Amino acid sequence: MTNRWRYALGEFALSLPGNALNAFLFFYYTDNLGLAVWYASLARIIYTIWDGVNDPLFGHLSDRTRTRWGRRRPWLMVTVPLFLVFTVLAWSPPGGIEGMPLFWYFLAMLIGFETISTMSWINYNTLLPELFVGDEARLKANAARKLLGTVSLVLGIGATPVLAGQLGYPLTGLIWAATGAVAVIFCLTSIREREAEPDRGPGLWTSLKEALSYVRYRYFVVVHACIQIALTMLMAGMPFYAKYTLGLSDGATSVLFAAVFVPALPGMWLWAWVGQVIGTRRAWALALLLFAASTLPLLVVGTLTAGVISAALMGLAMAGCNVTHDVVLSGGIDEDSARTGVRREGIFFSVIWLFARVAGVLQAVSWVLLDVLFGYVSGDSPGPNPGAAFRFLMVVIPGTALALGGVAALMHNRYRGKAAAPAARAAQVR
Repeated sequence: MTNRWRYALGEFALSLPGNALNAFLFFYYTDNLGLAVWYASLARIIYTIWDGVNDPLFGHLSDRTRTRWGRRRPWLMVTVPLFLVFTVLAWSPPGGIEGMPLFWYFLAMLIGFETISTMSWINYNTLLPELFVGDEARLKANAARKLLGTVSLVLGIGATPVLAGQLGYPLTGLIWAATGAVAVIFCLTSIREREAEPDRGPGLWTSLKEALSYVRYRYFVVVHACIQIALTMLMAGMPFYAKYTLGLSDGATSVLFAAVFVPALPGMWLWAWVGQVIGTRRAWALALLLFAASTLPLLVVGTLTAGVISAALMGLAMAGCNVTHDVVLSGGIDEDSARTGVRREGIFFSVIWLFARVAGVLQAVSWVLLDVLFGYVSGDSPGPNPGAAFRFLMVVIPGTALALGGVAALMHNRYRGKAAAPAARAAQVR
């Protein structure tokens, strides 16, 4: 069996540069480079639509890959280096560009980065149910990878404002990309995939229909979309919340980010234990509801100390979602394989991102609401009450999404029906 810690290094390698970019790139282009929030939001909508379309395609191609090195590993060996290259380019726009040229560069970097990122993450995530069998082994492996992923978040998000303040964002992005490159080498050299069935399975459309015929999977898709809406808003909004609502410096912003992720480190093992005691699915639903409740204190906190306490509670609840989420999906993939005789982790892991990307349009619209409701346009024109604007962004939208996700998780767990029968195989592509 693959060593779970070396497998977990892949999470570290992809998360370290990726989460720094996801958390600060929007802030960098709007607040530092002066790109209007309307243009930045339009770019996010365009790349989100494209990314939603390509997710199932890349997942299906991964499932159908047959090489002597496995299905997923060859993809990772090609895409991860490109992922790191686009990370560096995204932080390094040509000097002096602004207005529409800056918009086009921002859009090009988003599309390039997200395309390569999708290929990398789908092939990495699908290895969990392939390399580890059973809830106990998967909970431990997932706890290990999410723990290293949290370490990368503490470094990539918590330290980025400090490093960028000293070195600038372009050099900071290069440092994170180089560190990720070293980690991924150790990960890829340890992966030993199980031999895939010789039959490549049905075509893309048939696979999509069969996956979505599973009622529990449809509930899971809803939960995943809700989590992604919340996480994206919380991570991207935190620098703004710290600056405009709490009046913190860049260094204090790092403390606030660290307060989210440091408690999550022991929280990973706590939730892995909870999952073994009460069941993975119950722990998953509980974590979602606690995560929703943890956003409420952000409505009233006004100091760094209060912000740190609120962020720590959020980090503990978030750890539960991280540890249990993929394990719940892996169990569904096992059920699908027993039902159809085909293992198609790529389809199951990619379709959830299709709907999450569509939900990403709502995220972009939320940023536009800051202008409509509060008058925030950019760092050059923050409006009369930016503090209230970012309380709204950090609580109302993520909290509502997580509460809906918790309800969907409860419905997922209560469903007792059987998966629908497989679709006809006439359209199979061999």
